[in-house]
Amino acid sequence: MILIDTFTTDPCINLAAEEYFFRHSKENIALLYINDPSVIVGKHQNPFEEINYRFVTEKRIPVIRRLSGGGTVYHDHGNLNFTFIVTSDYGHQVSFNRVIEPVTEYLGRFSIVTEVGDKHEVRTGGLKFSGNAAHVFRNRSLHHGTMLFSSQLDNLREALRRDDASFESRSVPSNRTSVVNLEKQMPGIGDTFQLKDSLGRFLIDYFPGTSFRMIDESEMAVVRKLAEEKYMSREWNFGYGPSYVISNTVNAQGDEWKVSIRVEKGIIAECRVEGAADEGILTEALTGRPHFWEEVSKAVRESRIPLDDRAVFRLFG
Repeated sequence: MILIDTFTTDPCINLAAEEYFFRHSKENIALLYINDPSVIVGKHQNPFEEINYRFVTEKRIPVIRRLSGGGTVYHDHGNLNFTFIVTSDYGHQVSFNRVIEPVTEYLGRFSIVTEVGDKHEVRTGGLKFSGNAAHVFRNRSLHHGTMLFSSQLDNLREALRRDDASFESRSVPSNRTSVVNLEKQMPGIGDTFQLKDSLGRFLIDYFPGTSFRMIDESEMAVVRKLAEEKYMSREWNFGYGPSYVISNTVNAQGDEWKVSIRVEKGIIAECRVEGAADEGILTEALTGRPHFWEEVSKAVRESRIPLDDRAVFRLFG
């Protein structure tokens, strides 16, 4: 196995690096990385069903879709991400134990008692600190997970808080649960970057013959291109998921409107309004627009529809 360091905290670059080594390398690869604040959604999820869209938009926290399935997670500098990309025999590609066992054995050195849940989450004392997901193509498998060390849990809870909008979709819902940081249980580890180095040294010993190297310039050039074309794009992050219908009530200068929006491939295909004196104004303004804050708020302003920013955010969740 080769342990590779991307030496970046850019979540788009790190997710692109995972895909690059998954698709273009024949070697067994391990990656350890820390991301800037970001919300990472599963491949088959609808972000608006999983996040507090107003919070992440106002805080400028990017929402990025990853290659694997599973639920939505929050990343910041207090969270360590680990990835294992390996070649396996057909029928045996998915093995969460292959990922979880070295991590839990490492934590055992700190006398942290762990248990694995039905969704492959890892807990201690009944509280989750690690979520895990996988992606398989032919005989290559990508398993990756999180490790909460000193994450800003208030931001995590707020970013992943769902409002009272009604959704109809075939997306895969997240498994909501209480979480915990490991910082107080790991004496001698000062921050997540020290944790990354410590776990890296452990993995080199754990997997015989493992070597370490940095990502090289030619690899990084391809990774950056992939990040720009895919992981930074609205089409992938918001438009890829399944179609959905969102229904919510909005306050229009004291009047309550009931709005239902059908979205396909990130575009508003249909908009219905009840309670508005002229429902056709909002319907005409939004139909055909991307279901995205900048586009929707611009349409509302240009059409002089009496909705403030708070009401506009209700059109997302």
